[in-house]
Amino acid sequence: MPAIRFKNTRSHVNVWCPASHLDRTSRIDYIPALLKDGSLVYFMFGGFIERKHLRYEQRVKMVNVIGFSANDNDEGPWETVSHERLLGIFKEQRYYLVLDKGKVIGV
Repeated sequence: MPAIRFKNTRSHVNVWCPASHLDRTSRIDYIPALLKDGSLVYFMFGGFIERKHLRYEQRVKMVNVIGFSANDNDEGPWETVSHERLLGIFKEQRYYLVLDKGKVIGV
């Protein structure tokens, strides 16, 4: 299952956050996203969704994401994100990163 790395603004470290992390009862990291009105809101990471599956979900700008991987472990290859803000959606009290043919979308 895919995962993201993001910069934790409280401690300025990289945090590995796989979508399967949601099922664990240990540490849960909340990631930031900008809403349309410019407010920064924190929710859990829910995973990834392909752009072609979007309907009427609320779009957000994902911030502080520095990389993503198609693997469910920290050992696999990571793709560095070159955009400062990425397209995401807010659905079911979680943020999902939007992909277009397996690549993140900068906004």
